[in-house]
Amino acid sequence: MMKKSKADLLVIQHLLNAIVRENLLSKDVQWFTTDHPQYLFLFHCSQSFWLQIPIKQQGAFTRFAFDSPIIIKQNDQRFVIEKLVDFIEFIRNKLNIAISESLVRELVNSRDNLILAYQEWERRQDWSKQVVQQYQETEGPPSCWIDVLQFLKRKSGLDEYLYSEGSIIEGHPLHPNAKTKFGLSDQEIIKYAPEFAQVVPIRLILIPKRDVQTASVESFDLYSRLFGQNPNLLQQIKNECIKRGGSLDDYQLFFVHPWQYEHILPKLYKEDWNDWIHLPFSIDSQATLSFRTMALLDHCYHVKLPVYVQATSAIRTVSPETAMNGPRLSRILNELLSREKRIAERMIILPERFGAYFNKIENDPEAFYQRNLAFILRDSPRKFTKEDEMAWVGASLTANNPWEKTPLLLDLIKQYFMTSEITWRQAVEYFEHYTSQVLAPFVVLIQKYGVALEGHMQNTLIITKRGRVIRCIVRDLGGIRIDQNRLKKQMDLTLFRSSSIFTEKIEEVYQLFFHSVLQNHFGEMIFTLASYFEMDEKPFWKIVHKYLLQSLDKEDPFYEKDMNAFMQPIIQVKALLSMRMNQIAQDYIYSPQKNPLVWLD
Repeated sequence: MMKKSKADLLVIQHLLNAIVRENLLSKDVQWFTTDHPQYLFLFHCSQSFWLQIPIKQQGAFTRFAFDSPIIIKQNDQRFVIEKLVDFIEFIRNKLNIAISESLVRELVNSRDNLILAYQEWERRQDWSKQVVQQYQETEGPPSCWIDVLQFLKRKSGLDEYLYSEGSIIEGHPLHPNAKTKFGLSDQEIIKYAPEFAQVVPIRLILIPKRDVQTASVESFDLYSRLFGQNPNLLQQIKNECIKRGGSLDDYQLFFVHPWQYEHILPKLYKEDWNDWIHLPFSIDSQATLSFRTMALLDHCYHVKLPVYVQATSAIRTVSPETAMNGPRLSRILNELLSREKRIAERMIILPERFGAYFNKIENDPEAFYQRNLAFILRDSPRKFTKEDEMAWVGASLTANNPWEKTPLLLDLIKQYFMTSEITWRQAVEYFEHYTSQVLAPFVVLIQKYGVALEGHMQNTLIITKRGRVIRCIVRDLGGIRIDQNRLKKQMDLTLFRSSSIFTEKIEEVYQLFFHSVLQNHFGEMIFTLASYFEMDEKPFWKIVHKYLLQSLDKEDPFYEKDMNAFMQPIIQVKALLSMRMNQIAQDYIYSPQKNPLVWLD
């Protein structure tokens, strides 16, 4: 299939999924599925036309994997929809779904960026053939793609973790704007998007300390951590301060994404531009899956940066609350995990060491100036990975490898069973192992402390050893939810900045778990395995049900409340398309879905 046709079809699939799942159809339009053969039909009662879409797989949360052709039937006429713009016109005019012109541009942008990603995918396929041939010349036939990655790690120092960050070619599995990066040119997409794995030079500037706010823990010394092994470079920084008639103590180092440095800072901060020291060197980095969080290549840190670009549905800035709360919050959450002996070794919250933001502008009601010049420095996952272990961003497990074009998760199963061929029974057994290791920490944090981590597969890192899951690492605390009533019994919450992460409603904590952990983590793995083996999802959901119950402490005072919440027949997950249609990023619109933990018969 041509790259453009393939990209069109994927965005159409995401739109169709969202329209059905979020119940955006009018009362005149009914939808239903058939089994033999499998189709989704949309039927317009008053206009008497059908939309017929082949189904490859159907799963929990009203999720489908569709195929082509997508056919419209009316009277004796039959039309095939292949192009995204034609499909958008159809759903606007025939289904009366209010897709705005701005959303059309975002969807087309997502499609166009997907075409670029597919071009990179073709290059990776050629590369994979070459490296597999190199492997075979010395090692014999590989049993799986991970064998080849381990070979490259030994031979050329490949970092399989950074490789995994760039391996998710198609982006978010459910979002219609999965690849939207509105504001970047094609050339900039290739320079900065993670799937292209380019070296990105992070700009460094020194800003007078009187104009900034910072937060850190344990007397974290930013300069010694970054430049302690290079005293000449540190001395060069000090000399730049002396030239301005001051010292390093007068300035705060800021990391700035090169796109933000070129396009935003000169305009937004033009009155302060000349007061800053623009260092004549940069730090090499590589984009992680989140696009604006950069792995510093010669340092064991990641830095989260504002980039005033719309990625999926939101402009990617860094809030002052997130910058200030992160260092203290990550330390406290790790302390809470360490108290729980049964999960203490199975999860790490990636520590955030330092946060800062520009705080000079007095009239800044939306924190616009603060959000666009800020950063959060956190540890690299490599600090928590032993030499004989491998690290993967969770989303890479359900993405295809370029050699066999099968999900990387299958390679872990092959390693686990030490075989080159696996059965669906082995897949179920491996999923039970995975669930037994990963699920409990998310549940315990909710029950004991009222903390729901945003544990989707983009934020969860999986550490393995010969396929066996050793621990998981969760990063990014900006989207978590904390029930103040539960956590305030453990600590003084006045230490934190007021933020949307704190809530008085435990329902918000449950909803985040349902959306990010149940749907976008375990649901994504289950959908991938069930699709590959062409099987029903229920054996997998029974495993999740089993280990969720085991994770709950029956002696805890919140046991009954939490049990009833986790086992309610209908749960709420974010309605991503509806939120975008209503231009909502921070507040949420939810879609009711059958709870797959309950509907198991």
